[in-house]
Amino acid sequence: SHQDVPVLLHCLCEQVAATLGGDARDVAGVSGDAARAASAEAGGEAIIGSESELDLLNKFLDGAHEQLLLGDLPGQGFHESSAPALSPPDVGHAEVAFAQSGPMRDGTLDGLEDGSLVLPYLDRASCLHAGDTLPGAGSMVDEVQRLLSHVRFPGIRRNGFPQVAPKTAAERSAMRNRFYSFMPGYPIVEVERLRILHEFENLLESAQPERSWNLRDRVFHERIPSSLLVQVLLDAIKQEYLLDTKYDERHDCLLVALHCRALPGRALWHTWRGDLLAESREEALSSTAPLCPEPTFNDWWQMICKKTMGDTDKHVEDTFCPGVGGPDAGAPSLPDVDDKCKTEPPSKILRLDARQMGYCNILENTLLPADGSIVFSTSLKRGLSETFPKPGTPVPCTAEGLPLGAEGEVSSVEFTAPPQNELKSSRAFKEGVSFGIFTDDAWAQRVTELRKARQARDAQRAEAEAAAAAAAAAREEAEAMRRAQGLPPAEDGEDDGAAEDPGPTGPPPEPVPSSTTERRLEDLRFGHFWSAFADGARCTVRMHHERLWYEEGSTLYDEAAARPGTNFTYAPASGFLVQVFSDGVVHQTWPPQVRSAAVTMQRASSSSVPAPGGPGDVEVARTVTPLGVVTRELLSGRHEIYHPDGTRVFRNPPLTELQSRQERVRSRGASVEADFLQDLLAAYTKLQTWQSSGKPPPQHVKAEGLPGHWVVTRPDGRVFGRAPAPPKLELKLRRETEEGEGEAGGGDEEETATVADGEVAEQEGQRDPAQALKELLEGRWVDNGAVIEYEIDPISVSVHVDPHTGQQVATSGDGLMIVEDAEVSSWVAVLADGTRISSKAQSQGAEEDRRIDIEHGQLASITCLLKGDNGSLRADIDIKCGDGAELQVTPQRLASATEFCPADPKGGEGRFSSNAAVLLRTRDGAAVLSKGAGEVRLATRSDAAGPTGELRMGAYEVQLDGDRLCMQDADGNHIEVSGDQTVSCKAVEAAAQGRFCPPPRCKEPGRAYGRPDAISLSPPPEAPPPRLLVVYGDGEAEELLPAANARQILELAKQDPNTFLTEGEPMGSPMDRCKCHTIYRTACPDPPAPPTTSFVLPPTVAGFRGAAPSRSPQRSFTELRQLVEYPTIDEQERHAFLAACARFDAREEAHCAEHAAYGEGLRAGAVGSSVSRKASVLQEAAPAEGGA
Repeated sequence: SHQDVPVLLHCLCEQVAATLGGDARDVAGVSGDAARAASAEAGGEAIIGSESELDLLNKFLDGAHEQLLLGDLPGQGFHESSAPALSPPDVGHAEVAFAQSGPMRDGTLDGLEDGSLVLPYLDRASCLHAGDTLPGAGSMVDEVQRLLSHVRFPGIRRNGFPQVAPKTAAERSAMRNRFYSFMPGYPIVEVERLRILHEFENLLESAQPERSWNLRDRVFHERIPSSLLVQVLLDAIKQEYLLDTKYDERHDCLLVALHCRALPGRALWHTWRGDLLAESREEALSSTAPLCPEPTFNDWWQMICKKTMGDTDKHVEDTFCPGVGGPDAGAPSLPDVDDKCKTEPPSKILRLDARQMGYCNILENTLLPADGSIVFSTSLKRGLSETFPKPGTPVPCTAEGLPLGAEGEVSSVEFTAPPQNELKSSRAFKEGVSFGIFTDDAWAQRVTELRKARQARDAQRAEAEAAAAAAAAAREEAEAMRRAQGLPPAEDGEDDGAAEDPGPTGPPPEPVPSSTTERRLEDLRFGHFWSAFADGARCTVRMHHERLWYEEGSTLYDEAAARPGTNFTYAPASGFLVQVFSDGVVHQTWPPQVRSAAVTMQRASSSSVPAPGGPGDVEVARTVTPLGVVTRELLSGRHEIYHPDGTRVFRNPPLTELQSRQERVRSRGASVEADFLQDLLAAYTKLQTWQSSGKPPPQHVKAEGLPGHWVVTRPDGRVFGRAPAPPKLELKLRRETEEGEGEAGGGDEEETATVADGEVAEQEGQRDPAQALKELLEGRWVDNGAVIEYEIDPISVSVHVDPHTGQQVATSGDGLMIVEDAEVSSWVAVLADGTRISSKAQSQGAEEDRRIDIEHGQLASITCLLKGDNGSLRADIDIKCGDGAELQVTPQRLASATEFCPADPKGGEGRFSSNAAVLLRTRDGAAVLSKGAGEVRLATRSDAAGPTGELRMGAYEVQLDGDRLCMQDADGNHIEVSGDQTVSCKAVEAAAQGRFCPPPRCKEPGRAYGRPDAISLSPPPEAPPPRLLVVYGDGEAEELLPAANARQILELAKQDPNTFLTEGEPMGSPMDRCKCHTIYRTACPDPPAPPTTSFVLPPTVAGFRGAAPSRSPQRSFTELRQLVEYPTIDEQERHAFLAACARFDAREEAHCAEHAAYGEGLRAGAVGSSVSRKASVLQEAAPAEGGA
């Protein structure tokens, strides 16, 4: 009787939703027979479940009634800690929750196929994996949720809360109501929001005492359901913020602030120490804890266990330091152990040594440039390599020779034990983009080999020089003896027996750079740049050193003549890899999971014998040249090449290549693909029996493709086979050299000559294999005898002209269709796998100016723009990915040491592309520009300019040829990150004052250390905006968003064609001054399809129903996100609120004093009477004067 109408309607909606989902268990309202049948069928479980649900409903209604009477805020739990956590009623939440956790059918969510499924935007696990299943038909979403259920973080499952709420709901309501009278006329909701903001300001000021905070711009709030709080917090900590929390008893909530400090000098250091390096509780109160000398149980076990150790234990023994207690440390005699300990080795855990696995230490350096980015440098240290300084170790001293302390002061020498293992990592964050650089290990290995080869040549040269010097000394000694004997000097060529053979002269001298543009290869340092975007996509750029830009065997190169290009890689979240090489070629790779699924599906739907190019032989990669030539690489190693004019070429792999490929795939763990290759290898071997028979291969075998032979098919159906000629038989001919007779070393010499084309060698009964293969294939020599070409039966080609459009349509027996339109000079080739290659003239009379489009339903769409210019050809490539990212490729070559010019894809040697430039633009506005020779620039949404490709100053610059990433912000601070993960920052203010010293030594864990040379500097005017979350006791939460970030979210929603935005919707009481912004976005769990151009088949081919869709319909769902906008807070309102808080605090203090004074007189009187009674008792107990 005490429930209101909205609560009852809410419960009714939940019950109806559960009934529609098949989860209704309330059998009390059905007929008796039906109830008995349900009870008999379910074994009584239905009635038990209904009773538990009724009890839960009663508790929910009681809590709602308490909330209504006491005025508890939405989002706060109204139950005690022992009661189940239930959320208050929220209109529309039942429908969203039911859509999120709807019934499953065959491992997929209901509504995913027809697009009726609604998922919250914050539920990233469901949005990414909706409908995905694991092997065994397990739901991917359920497994992710199960893993997330084990995450521990402040705010999750009341972590960080008091075990029992210090105040009840009634007491919290009374506490809040006492403040409302100090701000009359203000809505209660806005007053409580001001209180929350004020508590956050106090929390941030305590965490960052160097600045004051004003959070009145946090007018946008986003509600976070308790089931999604883990995902939101995990996403927040990706930025590696500092964490501070505070419990607010007014709302039984936990304030979570994720922030980053901006100290003077824009640099911060802090450390964390674990296990043996952690300070004890007593030492933490006084000073920092020194290095813990107490060994662990594993250390004692290693010392007392006298057993024969393996290689691992031998390594541990070798790393024991003197004085620690190792076997040879001179320690006192150890107690004897039993034979079992001597013979049986301990487990792996017992064999761990703290000097190898303990003494963990983390040192992190944070830099905050003025552009809003954050640079982190982390050093992870583990183990100890020394426990005391080695004798003779230099100690840093001042000019007076005194020991130098941590910040320049004189102090005692303190030894810091070096770690056994250290791992450094540096990365930067800016507007949702993380990026960094590391050293290219492949090139570093190449440099090591070059350096070793040079050192070997230097050693040989030194030996040769030493031998020559010894020979010269011997000759001088012989001459001296001749002079002593009175003999004349020896003539040239006279052999007196004293002079010896000078021996080898050694390698020639090493070339030395003769100009400023010449560089040695071993002096080069190449880096590898990486970046990760907010949508999960990644981009990497490295030097394309696999393609030689210098003469083979040379150790020098001239930058004015050639420079190394770059290899640009973009990996969308779907896994379809896109690579751009230095020659402008685009390479696309299929994800392994997509390949394996395609192999399984094709083999299940076909019973034919495995063959190259047949069912199961799926495409693994494809390459597109600047001229629009497409090369498909299949799983078997078969290559298929398609030209824009309809010419196609394919090559089947030889048996040895197929076998090595199968072993390589098996070693990677791709069992599905390896099994297919194994079956293909067995069937492929049986088909090649003609080779052992010595008879010409049949025509159908030629048409299918001989192993290692190329098969060329013309657009008119003619087919040719081309095979490389085998090595010709070498004939050893002896002849007498006509020149050089009578010279030293002259005489007969042996030469090697090859048989002329078409001749047969009959020497020693051997026959030329090239000629034998030519006769076997009935072919002819081409390409100056290097290739054998033979004819194959043509394939059938059907050509007809559509009477409606005048287009010519040609279909061939191998599944290729070509549609040509002579009026507009265009043709479209449709391959058997659905790939469409379109070629169209861009202008009349200019046949070279063409646009070539290569499109596929899943791979990125590629457009090649060809333009003739004074006899040369220029090519530009545009790539559009399914996630909205675009790549612009400009093939270019080196014109001078610092400038490039467009390359000619049809030009001769020296005119091809060697330093292709690539510009990547993501859907979020970030951009990566590779200029072609190692210069890379990264720009985020605020840095990128327009579609011209130029980027504003202030962006991060990367020098791959130099292995460093650097930037200079608007204040002039210079930051540089090296490939070895070291970070340096030159603060312009500190440099102007002439102060600089090494980074501080972080001796105290958990303390923030700034730049020692920036003590007198003022902190930066702004710090990175923190993330503020309020987590209530029932698990519900909300995030307070900055106004700029929220408006950016709404602006991006307006620009997205797949998004519907309901903006500025008014809300009901008590939030009638607030507005609600709802974003509905149509999303797809499948990999997004790239954009394609429209193509209409001629009516005679398409039929009266029109052309079939080019791709299968994709699954979709609706992504829901809501933002609540509160009224803005001006400075006058903020000052009025702060004044009200001061009056309220003073009133509360006075009120507490009044309460403390109540009954003070009674207590004083009680104390006085007690004292008088005690005195009288003592007086009575005293003996009388003069008594016995």
